[in-house]
Amino acid sequence: MPAMDCGVLDYGDMNWLAVFCAGLPYWLVGAIWYSVLFSKAWRAAN
Repeated sequence: MPAMDCGVLDYGDMNWLAVFCAGLPYWLVGAIWYSVLFSKAWRAAN
């Protein structure tokens, strides 16, 4: 069985602009989901 490498992950080569550009629409969809579409039901449940 090979040994597992439990070292620190290196995010130096990650394209942070792509991560941001993918995360922003995800966040906006959530904001629209809870504010426009289901705001009344969500407030009633709280």
